Amino acid sequence: MNSNWNYPTTVWVGENRIKDLHKACVQLLIKKPLFVTDKDLVNLEMVKKIIKTLSDNFNNIKIFSNFSGNPSGDNVNDGVKIFNENKCDGVIAFG
Repeated sequence: MNSNWNYPTTVWVGENRIKDLHKACVQLLIKKPLFVTDKDLVNLEMVKKIIKTLSDNFNNIKIFSNFSGNPSGDNVNDGVKIFNENKCDGVIAFG
């Protein structure tokens, strides 16, 4: 069963919802996403599938994974820098 709800942002839940990621981005007017996940998770097959799905639907996604779990303030600042330098217009976070 798939479902969507708002609390306070929209949450999409359900099996195989990765395939709906592009649709969610379109609804949010995201054309150049920054995908954020930590350096361990980025190597998981599930995350590779997400990155492939995004790459198939967006010309130039950016990936930020240069941090470990529980990112520091410096890690957040690094992510913001990448977001701004690449003129991203949305963030997809995993983990």
